[in-house]
Amino acid sequence: MSFYKAHLGVLAARKQPLQVFENSVLTDGGTYNKALFLSEYASLPDLAKIGNTATLVSGAYKTSKIYGINPATGIPVPFTYSRPGTATYIDKDGIMQIATANMPRLDYDPVTKLLRGYLLEKSTTNLALYSHQFDNGVWLKNEQAVAWQSPGSPPVLTYNYAASLDGTMNATRIQLNSALTGRSGISQNITIVSGLAYVSTCYVKPLDGTTMETIRVRGEFGGILTGGNVTRTVTDAGNGWFKVVSTSVASSNFGSFRFQMIGNGTVAATIDCLIWGVQVEVGSYPTSYLPTSGSQVSRPIDSLYSVNDLLLYSEASVFTDFQMVKSDSLNLDALFRAGSSAGYFVTWRQSGGQIAMTSSGAAVTSFTSFNGSRAKTISSFGLTQMRLALNGSAIAKVNYNGIFGSGAGVIGFASGGALVSMSVKAVSILPRQLTDVEHTTITA
Repeated sequence: MSFYKAHLGVLAARKQPLQVFENSVLTDGGTYNKALFLSEYASLPDLAKIGNTATLVSGAYKTSKIYGINPATGIPVPFTYSRPGTATYIDKDGIMQIATANMPRLDYDPVTKLLRGYLLEKSTTNLALYSHQFDNGVWLKNEQAVAWQSPGSPPVLTYNYAASLDGTMNATRIQLNSALTGRSGISQNITIVSGLAYVSTCYVKPLDGTTMETIRVRGEFGGILTGGNVTRTVTDAGNGWFKVVSTSVASSNFGSFRFQMIGNGTVAATIDCLIWGVQVEVGSYPTSYLPTSGSQVSRPIDSLYSVNDLLLYSEASVFTDFQMVKSDSLNLDALFRAGSSAGYFVTWRQSGGQIAMTSSGAAVTSFTSFNGSRAKTISSFGLTQMRLALNGSAIAKVNYNGIFGSGAGVIGFASGGALVSMSVKAVSILPRQLTDVEHTTITA
């Protein structure tokens, strides 16, 4: 046999499991984005594809299920997914879409259009009513004059003026004109709980020379004009839009969301921009947008897990590639777990932004903060030792003596009600403990 024919035979053998996988997913009624799946699969380290029992990447899913693949056979390995309610996400074109209940969300960066992964979020509630319908009476159109301030001019609003981030003509144009030290804007009063942390989000698109520096968008959690220490961040949301986020701890039971322009005391200011998508929720960081009308809307927690036979092995490793968002929880949040109540190994993310490894409930090692950044981790156990590596770092090791029992284990993300949000790009389960060099290589 010629070298050319032999090479073709090797390629055919490699393609066969992928064809088995494609046929099986489609037969099961799943969605299979072939180009995306093959691209994500090809980008994995070889160690995450060779000799393992399951590999999960983006591109194959259906309601309540995300398909992993057994690389050797091509047989799908189902990961159970749940979110019993609708939720939004950003598609590959940067447009905000709505996913039906229990449908996985493939989320993209709105600016770079790069895939983030399967979006998994904590449960939350949007406390703001008529979140983009600013013609409703719940939104107060006002100019204010208190003590040191003279009133500005009433805001001029043009409803359904332009396309918003969801691609429909439902963004509102707002034109504001303040006096030298006055305020002009719109607001909505919201009942809150003193002592809790709150975060507000609004999308803004400046028009006609207006800059973000002249716009005041904030949640005020403690009074109409005093909101304590409010932290504001502005990020690019794509297509000329900006996402404005403010956070604060409530100092009373009365709060409000305010979109204002304030004169600087010397020159009267004007603002011309689009506004859309107001969200106020409990917590220290924003989650995906929940449109509301006459009542508050909640989104249940996302859960992704797979019952796996890890504990039938005397050793195993789990590789994950994900991007974490800051957690609200003061407790440890499980990324994945393998084991039974008798004993388990687990990789945790602590509230301070650390990765830690736990044996039978006691934290044994941790790494430094990586809030908001991409993390590649490998966690493994053998007969006498647990190992953990993060982003090519030095390997953390812990010796132990026979804590594992027999039976099925669970690999889970954001399961058990953990208050955590993340985008998962890849998971790979290997029925052996990797070597020290392999731990560093696979996470580099």
